[in-house]
Amino acid sequence: NVVSIPSVGSKQMAERFKQKFIKEAWNISKLKHPYIIKVVDVFEENDTAYYVMEYHGNGSLNSCIKQNGAFSEEEATKYILQIADALDYIHKQQMNHLDIKPDNVLLNNKGEAVLIDFGLSKCYDADGEQTSSTPIGVSVGYAPLEQSRIGGVGTFSPATDIYSLGATFYKLVTGQTPPDASEVLDEGL
Repeated sequence: NVVSIPSVGSKQMAERFKQKFIKEAWNISKLKHPYIIKVVDVFEENDTAYYVMEYHGNGSLNSCIKQNGAFSEEEATKYILQIADALDYIHKQQMNHLDIKPDNVLLNNKGEAVLIDFGLSKCYDADGEQTSSTPIGVSVGYAPLEQSRIGGVGTFSPATDIYSLGATFYKLVTGQTPPDASEVLDEGL
C-alpha cells in the first residue's frame, strides 16, 4: 500500500512523522534489557517506515486480569519489580517511558514482564531537558498530574514513570483501573 498525501504541507508533516518514527525505533533498538521489548530491524519500504520487534504471545498483564482477575500480591510484586528494573535502566539512559500501564507490559515465554510501546517516550539531554518533541499523551488512571500539564514533562524526572508504576501495581492487585490523578489528589484512594 502507498499512502497518498493531498498537499505539500501534509506531505512535509507526514515525512516529519516518519522520521520521528524511525528515530524512535532506533532509540528503542539501542535498549538492551531483559524486560524491554527488543527491536530486531528498522527499515523503509513502500514509502513508509517499519520496525520489527520480538514476538511475545502470552498477552499483556491487562489481558491476564481480564481473563483471570486480579493477581496475588506476590505475583503482582514480581512483575512490578521487573518493570521497575526496566525503568531504572531507561532512566539511567535519560529517558522516560511516559505510558506505563498493564496494557503496555507483555509476558514472555518465561512468564516475565516485558515493557512495550515507547510511542510517548521522551529522551532528555545531560541537563535534563527534553530532546524530542513527542506529543504528550495521558492514559487515564495511570498518568500523574504533571503529564497533563503543558511543559509538565519538559524536564527529566523518573517520578513520572514511578507514579504510573504505582498505578499499575494498584490495577494488578485490585483488578480496577486507578482513579485519575486529580481525583487521587483531591479525594485520596
